[in-house]
Amino acid sequence: MTRNSKDPAAASAQTVVDRSKTVRAPLLALHRALIAAERTEYERMHGPVKTSAQLLRLVTSDPWFAWLHPLSEVIVQLDELLDESDEFEPDEAAKILAQVRAFITGARDAGEPGRRYQAALQNHPDVVIEHGRVTKAME
Repeated sequence: MTRNSKDPAAASAQTVVDRSKTVRAPLLALHRALIAAERTEYERMHGPVKTSAQLLRLVTSDPWFAWLHPLSEVIVQLDELLDESDEFEPDEAAKILAQVRAFITGARDAGEPGRRYQAALQNHPDVVIEHGRVTKAME
């Protein structure tokens, strides 16, 4: 898709494409920071996580990490959308970006996931830094 300054719809669609590409890296970094933060909390309660394979199993199947699954799913959706660059759907990208925005800004009202996200923001500086980067990328 090319920019066309005379076509507002094309310009708007291009903005969504650009924002989708821009938000991906900071969103992945936020996801990694949240997993690291949750790992720290998990290890305090349950003992050390000894291998990457054990961590992967915990992240995908342990209830402790379940609140991160919606964010993981949004990242997968974004990756799939960006991989289909010749068929990029700006409306679908806008929905995904709205999900990201809801996760990072609406966390206070999101029950358990919101509570856990707020706790990670309060207790883990890396999460705060990556949250800020995602917020900036969403502008």
